[in-house]
Amino acid sequence: IGRLYQSNLKIHVRNDYAVERIAANRFLDSGDVAAGLKQLDMLGWVALDIGANVGSISLLMANQGASKIHALEPGPLISRLRNNVELNGLGDCIKTHNVGLAATDGHMFWAEDQSNLGNAHLVSSDSQLNLTASNTVFAADAMQKVPTCRLSHFVENEVEGPVDLIKVDVEGMEWEVLQSGLDVITHNRPVVVAETHRVASDM
Repeated sequence: IGRLYQSNLKIHVRNDYAVERIAANRFLDSGDVAAGLKQLDMLGWVALDIGANVGSISLLMANQGASKIHALEPGPLISRLRNNVELNGLGDCIKTHNVGLAATDGHMFWAEDQSNLGNAHLVSSDSQLNLTASNTVFAADAMQKVPTCRLSHFVENEVEGPVDLIKVDVEGMEWEVLQSGLDVITHNRPVVVAETHRVASDM
């Protein structure tokens, strides 16, 4: 168990999970998304953590004063996310959702990159990805069926009040996720923090 981003919060750390090692590191790179988020006063904010992974950013948002965080993680990493929320006693603040966001409501397949544990992709089929220019490696039985919905539908059904911040890190599907909720962004004008991952997008 390590300290989360030099705060008083805690995070479970496995050495083979880069996201956990980074979150527990005593030194925070100035280019890290956490460094930027630590500059925001989120007191009372409602935030969406889309692609929450193990919950390091959700926990950081809570530490910055957010009153309600919806942490979305479609795959088995949801168990590590929930363990970290429980470790810090933040179940009332951080609500976890085992769902992925996509262009349509339905389902996709979740697969974890065996060369970078904790990183995963949502795909429509096992033949969708072009891995020729990537070192991404999937196990033979990697694909797990998971539910998906549009951002607009998720907010309509799960979120009370305005959305103040949307963080999206979904390995190349960021634009698809944001497009699925343009009405939410137009209406709420939230802070949007999105990864731009050209390698994953090309895949």
